[in-house]
Amino acid sequence: MLEGAAYAGPLDMPVLERMNAQPNKLIAFSDAMNSHWDDYDCWVHFFEDDCNIERFWNNPKAYIGKLSKFSGVLGLDYSVCWDFPVALKDYNHFRNSTCTYWMQHMGLNVIPQARCEDNDYEAVLAAFPKNSAIAIGARSMVRDVRDREILVISVKHVVDYLEPANLIWYGSDLYGV
Repeated sequence: MLEGAAYAGPLDMPVLERMNAQPNKLIAFSDAMNSHWDDYDCWVHFFEDDCNIERFWNNPKAYIGKLSKFSGVLGLDYSVCWDFPVALKDYNHFRNSTCTYWMQHMGLNVIPQARCEDNDYEAVLAAFPKNSAIAIGARSMVRDVRDREILVISVKHVVDYLEPANLIWYGSDLYGV
């Protein structure tokens, strides 16, 4: 999946391409891959439970044909919860970036998805494009007060570090987030 990739930062993440786009509507990966789904005028997102997107990681070639019919894709969102061990977070950041890189190099329109923490943002975001559209998933990060604080810090780092052209926000905007 990383053939021809350049790498950046201390985590050796694959360098992602800049994408400027504004999706008109979103559909979850698990719904988009349903054999009856035929509305391709939307962008596929991976803001779902990890168990629903693991099949993509295990066999990405099986899904590239159908994904290529859609307007575009938002990069993967394997969980990088603040209370995970660092090794697991780094591995999931790597899987998110690897899949995003691969889909970009397969010719799909792919907007990178970013999430980081206060102590890792430079390493995690080192291979992300500046002045690009960036997707942020807040689906499960607004219920708990501590999670909200971490999400706000993450968004601040993403915006300050990447200076995105636009943000695609998925999830609730409740509680002042």
